[in-house]
Amino acid sequence: MIIDPFFDKGMLGMAWFSPLHPVAMVWRCVIMLGCGALWTSAQALTLDELIDQAVAQHPATQAAGYLVDASRYDVKSAQLARWPTVSINHNQYWDERNTTFSVQQPLWSGGAVSARIKQAHIQVQQNQANVLLERQQIAQRVLSAWTDYYVAQYRATLANAQLTQLKDYAALIKRRIGAGVSAPIEQQLVDSRIQQTLVDQAANQAQQTIAQDRLARLTGLTNINKRLDLQSFDQQFVTTLSQRIQTPQDANAQFMLDQHPSLVGAVYSVDAAQAAIAVQRAEQWPRIYLNYQRRVDHPQSDANVDDPGVALGVELSTDRLLGGWLGQKNAAARLQSAQASRQAAMQLVEDDWMASAQQIISLQHRLDTLRLAVDSARLVEASYLRQFSAGHKSWLEVLNATRETAQTEQSLAEAQVNVVALGVKLRMDQGQMSWQSIGSTP
Repeated sequence: MIIDPFFDKGMLGMAWFSPLHPVAMVWRCVIMLGCGALWTSAQALTLDELIDQAVAQHPATQAAGYLVDASRYDVKSAQLARWPTVSINHNQYWDERNTTFSVQQPLWSGGAVSARIKQAHIQVQQNQANVLLERQQIAQRVLSAWTDYYVAQYRATLANAQLTQLKDYAALIKRRIGAGVSAPIEQQLVDSRIQQTLVDQAANQAQQTIAQDRLARLTGLTNINKRLDLQSFDQQFVTTLSQRIQTPQDANAQFMLDQHPSLVGAVYSVDAAQAAIAVQRAEQWPRIYLNYQRRVDHPQSDANVDDPGVALGVELSTDRLLGGWLGQKNAAARLQSAQASRQAAMQLVEDDWMASAQQIISLQHRLDTLRLAVDSARLVEASYLRQFSAGHKSWLEVLNATRETAQTEQSLAEAQVNVVALGVKLRMDQGQMSWQSIGSTP
């Protein structure tokens, strides 16, 4: 067996950059921890905190909140219909003037006033549900950007480590070529891999910057790259998460489903449609008013000084003699549409929920498989290095083994990020976040 002097520099006859060398193993730990230095930062923000920050300050949620305020005034306006209406009418002619003071008190509206008040209250609830929906959409965008950021960071970290390793390989091959034990084509092979890694590195850094900018815009935070915190990840986290998975068929699932913003909004849409029907039915009845009028200024040509200029009477009014049934038909059709939309929303939420639960279970198995695959890839890479030294493996096979190890490590890191993101998504789908209740303040 021929011992290559260029590999006889570390433990087990391998160079310090071998996958099993202590220095290389330290690098592997750094890669798998990724941004572990941020975990201990006092100013670091967890994913939950980033989402809370975004839903609290984003203009879309603020705009939806202002609509809630506006609809509350609509309630007050609808309630005023129960109170008297006061008006003053003044007419000025060439030779006379006439000023009339009037008071109109509703006596009976067929339930229309109460129906409109209820309709206004439901509109408040509907707008509040829209706030939740806006928060949910913002949270999902934060979750997506956060995932993209850490996936890109892991890729960039792995690319940096791989670039360092390839440069060491390039230096090794250069020495071997100088010693006449390797062909120049092997230098070209490793140089090609270096260039490709540089391209990947630039792309990963660009993706990380894009995701970082998205997070900054969503949260309104500056220097966000210094405040990001990848939540602690270990196997127990995945096990606990998997144990807490509930499906729509579970006993407590209906309560959780009821908290989903899409379903909350769909329920209030049905309530609003039913309230509209009640308004249409009530408006078919005539309205009865008590009217009081008093002439403040008599016409100058009026000689009857005994006329007090006061009138008191009851008024019967209706404006729905024709076409009222059309309004009812319209409202009934809208109710059917709202009910169908609620069923569709329920199905979409249940399907998405089940998919997320299955993804978490699948990721748990994938993590177990990838951990074994990473260990195997490292052993294969180390074995190929030894066999290359002994003349049993080609340089291309060594480079391919190195790339396979990096790709497997990348897959493991991405799976860890995705399982954390899926855990948060499942909590959002089940209405378990602090901002997922009517009237809550993030």
